[in-house]
Amino acid sequence: NQRTLLVRANATAASLEITPDPLRFAEGFLGFPEERRVSIANRGTAPASLTSLALADVGAFALSLGGASFPLTIDAGATFELGIVFDAPALGEHATVLTVASDAGSTPEITVDVSGAAFDPPVLEVTPSPIDFGDTHRKVGTDPAATVVLTVRNTGGYELRVLSLATTASVANFSVDPVALAPIPPGAEATVNVRYSPVAPTFPVVERAALSLVTNDPAHRPVFRVPLSGRGIDPAVFVLPANPSEVNFYE
Repeated sequence: NQRTLLVRANATAASLEITPDPLRFAEGFLGFPEERRVSIANRGTAPASLTSLALADVGAFALSLGGASFPLTIDAGATFELGIVFDAPALGEHATVLTVASDAGSTPEITVDVSGAAFDPPVLEVTPSPIDFGDTHRKVGTDPAATVVLTVRNTGGYELRVLSLATTASVANFSVDPVALAPIPPGAEATVNVRYSPVAPTFPVVERAALSLVTNDPAHRPVFRVPLSGRGIDPAVFVLPANPSEVNFYE
């Protein structure tokens, strides 16, 4: 009798995918290295062995491997992360290529274009700082009790973006408007209103808070803070002591 033998085999293979691809540092600043994370994912069904990672040109870029050594195994469905640091030595455009070598059958060598643009950084300058409102009459009606105009200057070489302004949420008597600014070109400035409106006297307690500015100034990431202080007093006038005849200037 003739018999048929059916043989099944499960083929397994590793397949690597890198993200992001390409990698672009669109806004780098001289003197302020920036790191981006790169993921190498194994989308296949078998482990992959990374044999090397290399940058073609390391003048403006560097690998950050966190102590990893090669060969390195990435299991099926797993991901390995590395960092690429952009630290340009000069203004302008810079580029290199990341090469990933492995034993993955379908993707034994993958290349990723890496590029970046380097600029002189924006420089945030604010005045006055800190802001002390001193003794301030409590708020009457809808008008704010006291306002200080804060000047925000850009003394750097690239546009300054003030993405948000906010006062300490837990101290409701301080506020700011507007809560964001249009981009400030190099050498230009903008103003904001910082307000202190105590709804009740706080005397003798001095209230303290901060105005937080989120900007693209690399020297003040993630937040630049301006200290705020003030003390609420009642606008009513008191004469002390109660009996003026008791005042003795000779003692």
